[in-house]
Amino acid sequence: MRAFFAPVALVVCLVATCLGSPKPSAEAAQMRPPRATPEGIQQQMAALAGPDPLGRAFAACYLAGMGRRAEAAVPALLRLLPDATAIDPVACQGYAFSGPYTIQTGATSTPGLEAARALGAIGSTEAIEPLVAAVRSGNRDLRRHAARALGLLRDPRSVDALVAAARDNEAPVRLEAAIGLGRQRESRTAEPLATLLQDTDVLVRAEAATALGRLREAAGVDPLVAALADASPLVRERASAALGNIREARAVPSLITRTTDPDPAVRERAVAALGALRDPRALDALIAALKDVDPLVREQAAGALARLERTGRGAVR
Repeated sequence: MRAFFAPVALVVCLVATCLGSPKPSAEAAQMRPPRATPEGIQQQMAALAGPDPLGRAFAACYLAGMGRRAEAAVPALLRLLPDATAIDPVACQGYAFSGPYTIQTGATSTPGLEAARALGAIGSTEAIEPLVAAVRSGNRDLRRHAARALGLLRDPRSVDALVAAARDNEAPVRLEAAIGLGRQRESRTAEPLATLLQDTDVLVRAEAATALGRLREAAGVDPLVAALADASPLVRERASAALGNIREARAVPSLITRTTDPDPAVRERAVAALGALRDPRALDALIAALKDVDPLVREQAAGALARLERTGRGAVR
């Protein structure tokens, strides 16, 4: 399967040793993750207010790993939400080697986004009302970070706030709203997500398509079919994949047209979606895709045809 994003060089940097990285604070440089004791939680809460942005981000990361046990840190994490200092994305657990590290892919994070992730991991409903208020603030970065946290907290109040955030004037906020609405898996999110499929920002449209695919509601089919004609290959690719998840037969003719798309990733996803639908109307298109110049398209076509044969709905001629 082809990755959804263009490949980038990935460099993992141990914070204590990475050349060219900002000098880490004492909190960021610790090589053993703190334990979720009252003392350990208090130490990380103090680090959230430290002078080093990486130290603040790693403190949020450690608190995220503590989960519900770190609920006492919710107020401090809420205070960190407006912090939009650009940093490399951070990680602090789950790998064989010890120590916190940054991941250099060209993407950026912020201490506020790490705080949002921690609030989602902790899962405290006490954070909902402050986050709902924050998503209406005049600070764009605070709205963006609050929308990220609300998307991770599955709560009816989160959905209402994210629907409002989907109408925000700033594309980064609408992007987080699209991602968050996709995580909620509630049918009432289909309409705002369909609206986001027509957004001026290509990443917002792409995430809206992915979210509708996760939702798997029939109401998403027509907007996604329309998105198959989007000027952006990323959006066409995501819309094809989403229609494959929803598996509504009325999408088949439009997916067939995408099997000859100029972009190979779009063709691959369209062929894979037709394989998931197992509709005999796609037989000729799938046979033609066996001769595609792209090997991943050919691979998907072979698998799709095998599924059609197993269901008795088609045979290779």
